[in-house]
Amino acid sequence: MFLNYAEWPEAAREAIKQLPHDKEFQQRYGFDPVLDALEKERIDKRHLVQDLNAFLNIPLQAGNLKFRQLTLEDWVVLWALDSPFVIDSEKISEADTDLFLATVSFSDVTNYEALVASSLDYCKKLEIDPVIGKQICYTLINLAFSPLKLFPQSGTKMTEGEIPLYDADWVTSVVSKVHAQTGFNHDRIMKNISLNACCAYFVDWAREQGNKGIGRKSNVEVILEMDKRTNYLIVQRFIEKGIIKEEDRDYYEILLRDPKHRPEGFKVRETA
Repeated sequence: MFLNYAEWPEAAREAIKQLPHDKEFQQRYGFDPVLDALEKERIDKRHLVQDLNAFLNIPLQAGNLKFRQLTLEDWVVLWALDSPFVIDSEKISEADTDLFLATVSFSDVTNYEALVASSLDYCKKLEIDPVIGKQICYTLINLAFSPLKLFPQSGTKMTEGEIPLYDADWVTSVVSKVHAQTGFNHDRIMKNISLNACCAYFVDWAREQGNKGIGRKSNVEVILEMDKRTNYLIVQRFIEKGIIKEEDRDYYEILLRDPKHRPEGFKVRETA
């Protein structure tokens, strides 16, 4: 972030100095979801190795226990059993965690009754704290769908109350695309390769269809986006405090980015 204090009104220069002591700004900056998402996009070999292990279907090590990576079959069975992990519900009970971990341990997940019965008090049987068990579930989900992060963000989200459908139509669509890239048969795609691999092959299929912008951002690109977001948060805070005007937002964001590259015609404001 480039700052040239001489180019700022006095009130704005003072506010810049006080940002480390501005509790409201620090709260927003420290827990900003956009910055958190960008931070996760930074290239980290440890994360890349975790993704590779998921692709290769190497079980996730959790202490002295191992859990298989999610498969396409596991995911749709959890959806059929109304797992809140799959429908993205915040209300997750210990029984929900038990069912999820039993699913990635059970050999025949299509036997719903036996699966549910085996899941009773599953964390207790494995001597796992339910909180840790829940973290393991989320780790497996994040690994399963991590290849989809290579897609550029479309900005589309499900509306409130909308529930995702992982039905036969969805399964058919995924299986057909993975088959097109690999030649694997239905059972192998459903049961024997990881969901991470399915998503990776889907990304490869989409790339072959001519979808643009698929790929991993460089660390430099991520840092520049994080810097831009930080500038936005700073200017937003100054607007709220009445230090600068809403109509001057773009001007001050550019000043923060780099005073040497302001658009032609921009002049320094003498007052906020």
